[in-house]
Amino acid sequence: MQTRENQRDSRADPDHITNISESLVTIAVQEAKTLTALLGTVVAQHNFTLDEWMVLEAVTRNDGAAMTQIAAASGCQGATLTRAVDKLVSAALVYREASPVDRRKVVVFMSDRGRDVHDQVHSSVATLENAARQAVMEAGLTPEKFLDLMHTLAHLEIAVPAGE
Repeated sequence: MQTRENQRDSRADPDHITNISESLVTIAVQEAKTLTALLGTVVAQHNFTLDEWMVLEAVTRNDGAAMTQIAAASGCQGATLTRAVDKLVSAALVYREASPVDRRKVVVFMSDRGRDVHDQVHSSVATLENAARQAVMEAGLTPEKFLDLMHTLAHLEIAVPAGE
């Protein structure tokens, strides 16, 4: 059985992948789970669930956005998104209004209180962000390669061919 450190050493050479735990998808899922758990712990200290934080973060970046835009920006869908927005509205962190363009749609805005709370929580999240960036740099990624990686991940679209 390989240790996580041995796995990292063998990852340096893509031609030496020896088992499924070293596949791109598996590594990405493992690291995503780790970061999700860490972020969940950080935001829980501020009485947020991970979904609530992701929605608050999405509204911060997309003030006045429709629910569909918030869903895309936060990764939350359907009832999960509605519950998160409802809780944020109840806490007076965001507010909803009918869209000025299409009265059938609802748009969500940050309140002043929401901005203040977001800034407080974001400072804790920034500590995690800095630790993650530092770990990536210590693993040998240059700042330029790090920016390339961030750009690639932000624009990644994976499609599985039909029937696979």
